[in-house]
Amino acid sequence: MKTLRTCIACVLGAGTLVEFLFWGGTGIGYTILFLLLLAAYYIACGFLKTNARHTAEHIGLAVLCSALAVSYTLFANEPLRLLNFAALVFMMSLLFLQGTVGRNYSWDRPAFHAELWTGYFVRPFACLPRPWKEISDLRKNGREKAEEDKGKSAAKRKILFQVLAALLAAIPVMFILFLLLSSSDPVFRDLFKPLYTWLSGLRIGEVMGRIILFVLLIPFVASTVWSYRDSFTVCTTPGALSGVKTPLIPAASAITVLSMVNLLYLLYAVIQFGYFFGAWSGILPDGITPAVYARNGFFELAFISCINVILLLLSIRLTRRERKAGLIIKCLSTCLLVLSCVQLISAVLRMRLYTQAFGLTQLRYFVFAFMILLAVFFVLLLLKEFIPSFPMFRSMIFAGAAALVILNYSVPDAQIARYNISHYISGELHFLDTEYITGLSADAKIILLENEVSLTAKNAGMKDAFLSIHSKNEMPEDNYRQDSWKMYNVSQEKLYQYLLKNS
Repeated sequence: MKTLRTCIACVLGAGTLVEFLFWGGTGIGYTILFLLLLAAYYIACGFLKTNARHTAEHIGLAVLCSALAVSYTLFANEPLRLLNFAALVFMMSLLFLQGTVGRNYSWDRPAFHAELWTGYFVRPFACLPRPWKEISDLRKNGREKAEEDKGKSAAKRKILFQVLAALLAAIPVMFILFLLLSSSDPVFRDLFKPLYTWLSGLRIGEVMGRIILFVLLIPFVASTVWSYRDSFTVCTTPGALSGVKTPLIPAASAITVLSMVNLLYLLYAVIQFGYFFGAWSGILPDGITPAVYARNGFFELAFISCINVILLLLSIRLTRRERKAGLIIKCLSTCLLVLSCVQLISAVLRMRLYTQAFGLTQLRYFVFAFMILLAVFFVLLLLKEFIPSFPMFRSMIFAGAAALVILNYSVPDAQIARYNISHYISGELHFLDTEYITGLSADAKIILLENEVSLTAKNAGMKDAFLSIHSKNEMPEDNYRQDSWKMYNVSQEKLYQYLLKNS
């Protein structure tokens, strides 16, 4: 039964990749792709039975993966779709490894992540002989058992062979007869219209291409599935996973670097204090516009915040916190964390000032989300600083994945359109870029169309813009359903129905 389940998982996994990745669609097709890959994993490996914390982590990863997969069906934001794909490839590999090797070894350790990243390149090849050897052993055992009851077994095999041969012969005949009957009688054709349409639309070359690709993929998919099922380790032995020691930075070196960075940040904060927090009140230095102010400071401070996260991670993970030197490092790290938060607040305020002056864009919206995530990371780093047993890395992974899920389900394009339109109508924004909004996903276009009356009443010149929006040539969503059903998307369907209703 174990081998049968694993074989089913291999066929399901390879078939899913062929149908929904290589011949897929970026709507519901990708949702089905990732959910079926999850299903294939659980069919082969089962659901882990271990301690409550590990089970909760596994369920959390599975829920986050499922939520990101479903976002392909619900939303149509192209940048997020690309980001979701990369995140799902990483998170699902982490889920698979956490449910197998991770049952016994912490996935906070560097060796576990060496296993994770190496596995992408090695697992499809590492266990290539295993499936065929296991199946061969089962067939050998089956033959030995069959010899004990040769008469009954031979009769059953004969009947089974006859049935399979008849089915193989009947399927192409039934296919031809069905097409001929459908062509001869419109009533019969209408009764089975979906099946007739699907069969008549089949392209033999495309079908053969899928079959060939499936045959080529199945050995590598089988190798990957067997490696997870048998808790195979790629680059380490189980003992090495638990025994790897992380090299440490000498205390004197850590104190020197942290002291220099902190002094630099303190000097910068003292000298530039007025300019540093000008965004609080909107008071700017002479001759500097909000755009120049934000551009001169935000991206630099955001980049510095990322560097600070790395410095704090290295300080926490690669230094000893013992005796007087350890206390000094802890104090310096805490000081760096506080100064990093000050810089982060200033960066957010600069971007807020810029947004108030010029409106929201995708980049600005994503930047705000990233700044919030960095703030959460700083909180987690602070907890780790004072609670050594706190699972920092796992918490950061979950925080990052949860942030991506929240970002998707906040529907950024709709929020951008809603913010810009409302602030334009109220007079806070002096210009509304309708061309930019129509270049976003269907969610933004719906918000724009819902405010058509208010916008044209405020600015009659926008009537021409809305005429082009209603034009079918300008709206690819009008014919998106003519493509594969795998392209289906709730946001695009809502826009399609809205245009249909108001055309």
